[in-house]
Amino acid sequence: MKIETANQMRHMATGILIEAGFGAVWFSIALSWEGMFSAGNPAAVAVRVCLLLPVRCLLPAAFWLFKQSGRFPRAQTMPPWRGKLFLIIFTTYFLFGVSAFVLQRLHLEAYIVSVLAIFVGAHFLPEGRLLGNHPMMATGVVMMFWAMAAMVSLPIAHLASVTAVGCGLILWHSAAIILAAAMDGLRRRIPDEVSLVQ
Repeated sequence: MKIETANQMRHMATGILIEAGFGAVWFSIALSWEGMFSAGNPAAVAVRVCLLLPVRCLLPAAFWLFKQSGRFPRAQTMPPWRGKLFLIIFTTYFLFGVSAFVLQRLHLEAYIVSVLAIFVGAHFLPEGRLLGNHPMMATGVVMMFWAMAAMVSLPIAHLASVTAVGCGLILWHSAAIILAAAMDGLRRRIPDEVSLVQ
């Protein structure tokens, strides 16, 4: 991937931070619901160990990328998409809030996490299109597919917890892909710097 400005590198580092952080949130959701990852279950121990992954790997890598962004020239213009991005995020969580309220009134609380996963996945589509980020759109499609597949295949007792763990893994995988792309862009930049020095 061709990275030309510090802003691009910083956006990628920010994306890693966000996806690593929200991946951890999904894992925390899994631990808070009754089901496969309830306290005392051996699977819950595995989930808690997995929570160390973003702290030990993804977060330090993101901060390192922020530092490496100084190798690139800084773009002077502000991106025109910030207002639209806020509108996408606000609309997503407003609709989820309404849906969660309706599900609670219908005593269908077990589906709240699944609906959240679908809304979160769906918001990656316009967001990815707005930012020109096709991997983000792919992440959204995979998350929606996972949530819907879990709804039709899992027993209700494990639906919320397993859905949440899957969403966390999807986000961490996406963060790892962003990291790999950033590393590739940085690797391409270093020969350019060497040729300039020579």
